[in-house]
Amino acid sequence: MASRKKSPENQLKKRIKLIIPLLAIAVVGIFGRLFDLQVLQHRALTEKSERQYTRTFYSQPRRGMIYDRNWREIAADIEVDSFFANPSEVKNFKKTAKVLAETLHTDEKSFIDKFKTGKNFVWLARQALPEYAASLKEKNLEGIGSVKEFKRFYPKREMASRLIGFSGLDLKGLAGVEHSYDEYLRGGGRWIVMEKDAKGRMMRSVEIEKQSKEFKQSDIVLTIDETLQHIAEKELSDKVIETGAKEGAAIVMNPATGEILAMADYPPFNLNQYKSYPSANWRNKIISNAYEPGSTFKVFLAASAIESGIDPKTMFNCENGELLVGNVAIHEAKKKKYEWLSMVDIIKLSSNIGAIKIGQKLGKERYYNFIEKFGFGAKTGIDMDGEATGLNRELKNWTPLSLCSVSMGQEISVTPIQIITALSAIANGGVLMKPRVVKGIYKNGKPLKLFSPEIVRRVVSKKTSLIVTAILREVVLEGTGKNSALEGYSVVGKTGTAQKFDREINAYSKTKYLASFAGYFPAENPQVAILVMVDEPKTVVWGGSVAAPVFRNIAMQTARYLNIPSKQGRVIWVNQADPGTDGKNFQDYFRDDEEEYEDGKIFGGNIAQALEQLKNSPRHYNDLQVQRVL
Repeated sequence: MASRKKSPENQLKKRIKLIIPLLAIAVVGIFGRLFDLQVLQHRALTEKSERQYTRTFYSQPRRGMIYDRNWREIAADIEVDSFFANPSEVKNFKKTAKVLAETLHTDEKSFIDKFKTGKNFVWLARQALPEYAASLKEKNLEGIGSVKEFKRFYPKREMASRLIGFSGLDLKGLAGVEHSYDEYLRGGGRWIVMEKDAKGRMMRSVEIEKQSKEFKQSDIVLTIDETLQHIAEKELSDKVIETGAKEGAAIVMNPATGEILAMADYPPFNLNQYKSYPSANWRNKIISNAYEPGSTFKVFLAASAIESGIDPKTMFNCENGELLVGNVAIHEAKKKKYEWLSMVDIIKLSSNIGAIKIGQKLGKERYYNFIEKFGFGAKTGIDMDGEATGLNRELKNWTPLSLCSVSMGQEISVTPIQIITALSAIANGGVLMKPRVVKGIYKNGKPLKLFSPEIVRRVVSKKTSLIVTAILREVVLEGTGKNSALEGYSVVGKTGTAQKFDREINAYSKTKYLASFAGYFPAENPQVAILVMVDEPKTVVWGGSVAAPVFRNIAMQTARYLNIPSKQGRVIWVNQADPGTDGKNFQDYFRDDEEEYEDGKIFGGNIAQALEQLKNSPRHYNDLQVQRVL
């Protein structure tokens, strides 16, 4: 029987039936794989790809500007270069590290260590100095790249360094106003994406701005005046250097508002190089360090006594220079000997025994309450971090000698900001104001937050403040504060020469003193309050000899700069147009006979005399040329 052969057509059909399912399975598999890669693993694969071909990092945010009260620039951001490396591209680690070290003026080994990490991206130098960056870019080193970042820059360098503070590498505020107002100054920053080729080499960078709602990136306008700050710093540093003192401080305040017009200390430090100084030098001692004030504290003793009804004409027995309290003998400074003195004379002559007698008549309970009302032993609330409270021991902890000591300004510690704030309460009519260093916060030139003067409480009556002002006027005219006198102005104030307590010998030092002067002017309408402190002067130690002259120099220049009217001063107003030699254009402003007009601003007199006076230091205001003769 013959075998039956399969036809070609049947064989083809069978093959097709076998292939179709296989193809279907393959197609399903391919689509399944595509779905897995493009949908299920899309995010993971994209991130892996980006990690392979990009490097993303967060660049520090741009900060807001800081200005003085007249919108003069105090702190700003500048763009600088930061350098990185891809170690896989660096062919010769040692040679490249040597060039980097020589150019960036740093350690060669640190670069070699970074190259050996095995990473594709390492930072070499953040925020390099412009001259270093330019030199490094010229070398065009293989595997080395750069990106632009922001760096904080302080154009005035040392000026108001401890008040302004500084920000760190990430532009986060670390001290001073930079820290206290960091949430307003900081911005949202930006992301920088570095693209790499297939070999991992950096090709280019793309910057992505990212503003964060967390930070406002606003500008800060301070209460300080750059000119007054410069004056205070110059006069203070001159005296500290002259006397060989350890350090010094000076504060200028508007007593009516509590605004700080200048806050100077010595020695300062360069804000652009803050890392070059010990961290202890960054501290703002004006608000954070407490000290025994000495005789300047007698101002508040007198105010407390007068407010409590004690007549300033009351006579006190000053024991001829020696007072025995228990087993302790108390003497006058400079071995002075006084018998009977009024309260006015006690403050004028700065009698220690007299101050003790006033304190005893006042009583420790009333005195303690006034000390608290003046703000001692508590923070003033100044808008800066790091403020100290000082030390005003609770009344129950006072010893039998405490009332005597505190009356002389010992056994109590205060901060400079507390002293100037309390003194301003005397100057402004008896109201304690909250001190402030920031005037306002601005966003894109528009006010975001403005600060108004803030009253803390009334301390004494206006009548008491006027009486104390009259007493302090005597201190300057006839007492220990003669060196603070300012021609043409009625200055009031009090000297202080505080012995420093030496913890090594557990007694007051006979060689270390804190010389100070606290005052304000003009007495009739106080515009400016000033505190000057010189710590451990080596030559003369008395506050009247060391600190009072600094007060006078600061006050004199401040009066001229702020145009504070002088009692003896006369203001000459002249048309700025060329008057010629015949003086015809002066006829509207001057008369042949001398006459002072009712407004006190125009002095009519001899034209030749006026011209001579105008040759001094004229100040220009619009179309008028003004010369104040002090």
